[in-house]
Amino acid sequence: MEPRHTRAVKLLPRVEAIIRAKDAGDQLYIAGQIIEASKEYSKALSLVGFGNDEGQGGYPRIMLLENRAATYIYMRRFELAQHNYLAALSILNHPWRLDFLGKLTRCYLALGNPDAALQHVNIALEIDHFDEDILQIKSCAEKSSAGEMFENTEDFTTQGCIRTVEIGIEAKGWDNAVSAA
Repeated sequence: MEPRHTRAVKLLPRVEAIIRAKDAGDQLYIAGQIIEASKEYSKALSLVGFGNDEGQGGYPRIMLLENRAATYIYMRRFELAQHNYLAALSILNHPWRLDFLGKLTRCYLALGNPDAALQHVNIALEIDHFDEDILQIKSCAEKSSAGEMFENTEDFTTQGCIRTVEIGIEAKGWDNAVSAA
């Protein structure tokens, strides 16, 4: 440890600002103020260190990217959500998380890219061969890739993205989750 913990003392105000912005984003998200929540998550992300000396932002950056991706899904800005999930996945020590893959593949489908969705679905199925959501996404992606119109494709991808976000909210215990942006 360095004498008097000077580095830690210097980092404390920044850490506190990150926590304030993240908490503000959470409260705005819960209140249904999705655009404002996205801005708060972006503000927090701008404060998280990205250098290798700070582990590329590590878990805080991953969490904030995931939260911001959720706001983009509610705003139907699937390309931005996709970029946030890919950025978060690039930081992880293990390359894939099943929940990220499910949301990411739905983003690809919503953007009309079933081949990319299939690529990530296959990775997800290596993690869990029987995940019902992933298997449903695979069916939609295969039909879309073959040029067939999957029944209610847009509704499936858009509502599916939003539902996966809501499930995450419920898992966090946020009782008054937003039903629509």
